[in-house]
Amino acid sequence: MDWANDGAAGFLIATFTYEFDTVENVFAFELWNDRGQIDTGIGDFELIFYDSMAAVLDNYSDTASLPTSTSATPQGEYFGFATVSGVKTVDLRVLSSLGVQANQFREVEFRSTPEPSGLLLALLGLALLPQCRRRQ
Repeated sequence: MDWANDGAAGFLIATFTYEFDTVENVFAFELWNDRGQIDTGIGDFELIFYDSMAAVLDNYSDTASLPTSTSATPQGEYFGFATVSGVKTVDLRVLSSLGVQANQFREVEFRSTPEPSGLLLALLGLALLPQCRRRQ
């Protein structure tokens, strides 16, 4: 699930909430800090994973690397973790910045696979559609 151009600027400590269209099994997070400057971006962060009933499933904490160049990077910084199943919403809690009072980041992406039960229900619905039409 990709949130392109969902960057933010001018904050120090903040929480960003991302809601998936379907329930997902999340196994990685990719962060594009503002690579146009060396001293901006998210430093320490925490991801809080919630199910569809807003119950906490798990959390993950890490620290983004300080950019070493002002040139653009083709991809973000990748953070892999044990798969968290049944995720509907993720909070990205920014805990520190990389050197300046105001953070900036460009984009985030969550790597995931659809929850098998949701996919199975969708396929079952499609399979039963011809029978429902025949009855009418």
